[in-house]
Amino acid sequence: MNVNAQVVIEPVPASIIVTHDHTPWAAPPGLQRDIDAHWEGLISIGATLARGAVLHVETVVSDADELRLHLSVSDYAHYMYTIADNYSLEGTIKVIYTAALLRTSDGFFVFGQISSGTATPGRLQCAGGGIDLSDFENGIADLGGNVADEVAEEIGVTEGQIAILRPAYLKSGGENGFYAVIFSCDVSIPLSDVIAAHRALAESLRAAGNESEFVKLVPVRIERRAIREFFARDMRSRVDYLEPLLFADLDNGLAG
Repeated sequence: MNVNAQVVIEPVPASIIVTHDHTPWAAPPGLQRDIDAHWEGLISIGATLARGAVLHVETVVSDADELRLHLSVSDYAHYMYTIADNYSLEGTIKVIYTAALLRTSDGFFVFGQISSGTATPGRLQCAGGGIDLSDFENGIADLGGNVADEVAEEIGVTEGQIAILRPAYLKSGGENGFYAVIFSCDVSIPLSDVIAAHRALAESLRAAGNESEFVKLVPVRIERRAIREFFARDMRSRVDYLEPLLFADLDNGLAG
């Protein structure tokens, strides 16, 4: 994991279009052999993995009015090869996912601490998730639908409780060089109601024998001093974009 690469948080235009046309990713010479060898090594030591499709960012083109990202189709072996400290090599995968910067009606950022039964237990991150083939219709991704679903599934806030949901930032760089389309997600309810919604979600999932994505929600007052003090004292692991995102949101005047 490349923990030293700089995270870049850039404001985006109102229009973001993410496309794919089922074009397979074309590996540079020799790299596919290395990916296959790494995958076979994982399988040989007993890893239970499926080599499913994973989308890769081929191009990013932006102007004042529109941001366009075009994706090709790679696979999970390419992803596993990349996160095994190969992120700096030419041809490694550039995954894209969504994230929601949730703001309550009474002035808190809200993110979550990942549950123990996940790949990154205890990590702090915003609600969100990967973009896959099911998010596309006629070759264009429904990013807003993806992120609204993730907010409902991970926090318990429904679409009817979201006052504003709009693309705000593109994250690049950071751990493994992955991309994230980060949405401003302003809800019409206070922090206490967001916590209650998550509690109800967690209880419902537990009754069905499942675990919620977030073991707990983490609120931080939307104030520079409060954010600075939180990151100074909180020693839990956190997703690479979290700290720069909160400060960028203050700097760009979108918070509040």
